[in-house]
Parts: sequence; structure tokens; C-alpha cells
Amino acid sequence: EHDELEQLVRAYEAFEALDPVGPVASVDERLATVAALREQARATAPAWQRVRAEVAADERFAGLDVAPQVGLIPLGRDATSGLQEFAVFGSGVVPKRGDDGALVRDPKHGAVVMVLIPGGTTTIGAARGRPGAATGEAAPHVDDEASLAEGPVHDVLLDPFFLSKYEMTQGQWQDLMGENPSSWPVGQRAGEVTVTEAHPVESIPWQDVRRALRRLGLVLPTEVQWEHAVRAGTSTPWWCGATQASLPGNLNIADASVIRNRETWAGNAWNELDDGYVIHAPVGTFPASPWGLHETLGNVREWCLDRYGTYEGPARPGDGLRMEHYEADLIVTRGGSYSSRVIQSRVSARGRTNADLAETWVGIRPARAIDR
Repeated sequence: EHDELEQLVRAYEAFEALDPVGPVASVDERLATVAALREQARATAPAWQRVRAEVAADERFAGLDVAPQVGLIPLGRDATSGLQEFAVFGSGVVPKRGDDGALVRDPKHGAVVMVLIPGGTTTIGAARGRPGAATGEAAPHVDDEASLAEGPVHDVLLDPFFLSKYEMTQGQWQDLMGENPSSWPVGQRAGEVTVTEAHPVESIPWQDVRRALRRLGLVLPTEVQWEHAVRAGTSTPWWCGATQASLPGNLNIADASVIRNRETWAGNAWNELDDGYVIHAPVGTFPASPWGLHETLGNVREWCLDRYGTYEGPARPGDGLRMEHYEADLIVTRGGSYSSRVIQSRVSARGRTNADLAETWVGIRPARAIDR
């Protein structure tokens, strides 16, 4: 009897060592979360009824009946885009809407905010040529800077999905994971700006990002979802226009401030632009795209779910995930960053980063599928 008890104790100790919180504490924590989610679902039921009715009436969603989504707290429609927005339960302080309809967020501990993005047939990519050279108007998906990897231009059928309104912040990652891995962390100064919790988190390998997001029921967007959401119905090289003249005030890339600060990436700088930031800016600094997403171009590149592959292969209907890739360790990154050249900030521009690398210019914009 003594020997059997001793073996049981050793087995329990070994089991407990697998979970740093402790298995009993972890189960208690999960049970408490489930209870809180049930209470949240009851409390938000009237708000979800309004969401259902408004989404069904929005022609962009073709009559979609979106059932209440566990873990998402309705925030109402964005005043400009008209799209529904939600706070992710357990990710931070839930924002409120001000008198002007804009979200009032906690700069240090604000919750992740998701936007319900319309689906449908979306056109992805760009072809080489001068936008509007023949007609004087912006030709759709034609871009003189497009690389061969950005073609062929093709259509993909997408389901509606959720995408974060902002890049994930250092404060949100700290609250989620208990650490801040950023190479430009809170308190560090670059140029005239001191980094705060509202700056995007970066320097996290792809698999680590995916594991962390699962704690909140979130994922990374596919490359097709990313481009579809960022385009927001536009077809020009940037969502804000067809030429570089449309960019000042709308994005943060390598610019005159980088040259003044003599950073190593000054060779990428567009010296006619001065966005005021040597590195990334706090999320929500620059104007939102037509669908209410901030800093989609510049600031930090954003991990996608796809391994890097050719557009010649198939894209999975529903979410557009690429079914063929070149190398398993090369992951798509999108959007350009504070250290990028202006042509790398185009909507169709494709980047790739090794999955194991923690790059100072790569961050996170979470996504989520609709639970049917």
C-alpha cells in the first residue's frame, strides 16, 4: 500500500510539472472562465439581437444571419464604416463609444476589438502597368510597381470573418502572456517618441503568436482575408489612392524622421514624407481605412496564416488559405512597416519571413472565423 501511494504521489508530481499554473488551478481557472462566458452571453443577448437584425439588413452581408458569438461583446456599428465591432472577452478593458461614435479605449489595458468583415467574391493581387495610363483614371488592380509574385490577379470566394481593428498592442500581449518580448519595449525612446503600452507588439515567432492567440479563441488571418479587408472594396495600389501623393498622413513607413535619426534603414526612406515616427506608432494614430481598420499599411508588418506560395495554386474557398507553398518555414507577412520602402506598403505587396524569426518589424492583427 505504501509503495502504491508513493507511485501515485510521484505520478501526480510529474503531471503537475507539465502545467506551470498547476492542473487543479488550471481546471478551476477554466471553469471560472466558462461561468463568466455564460454570464456574458446572458448580459449581451439584447445587443446580439440588434446585431443580428442590422447585419441581416446590411446588403454587404447578403442576408447573413450571424448567431451570437461566444466570447465577443457587441460594441455597435462604427460611425464611418457602418460595420459591427466587438470586444474580445478576457482580452482587456471593454471600450465605450463616445458622443461622436468613436471608441474610447484604455491605452494600457484595452480589449482587442474585432470588426465583422463582409465576405463575397474578392479580387486579389496586381498586374504590372501604370494605373490609368490609357484612360487617365485608376485602372483596377494595375500597378507599375507590382512584382511577378503579386499575380496573376484572381478571384477568391470568402466567407465573412472577424479581423482586429488595430494591431495587437504591447499592453494586450503583456496582459495575455505576462511578458513583453518587443525589441522596442515600453519606455524606450526613438526620435521624439517614447514607446507606450499602446504601441504594437513585435518580435514574436509565428508559432508563438498562433499559440498565444488560441487562448483568446483567435487566429491569424489568411493572406486573402488580409488583402480583402485592407482593400475594403478599393482596387488601387493603396486603399487611400492610386499614387504616393495620397499617402502623407495615412501611414508610417521609412521617411525623413528616419534619416534625421540616422537609423540603419535610412536607405529605405522616402525623404518627401515625414510621418513623425522613427519606429512604430501607437495603434489608432493614423486614419482608419474605409472598413475602419487602423495602421493596415506601415507601422509593423503583420503575420498571416499562410506559408508563402504561388498564386498559381488553389486558394481554399471560405478563407482563401493557400494550398501550395514553396517552403514550409516561409510565412507570409503583409502591410509594410516603419522601416519599409514606400513600394513595400502597397496593398498587394507580399512579404515573407522565416517562421522561427522574431523580427522587430513584424507584429500581429488577430482574426476569427464566424461560429455557425
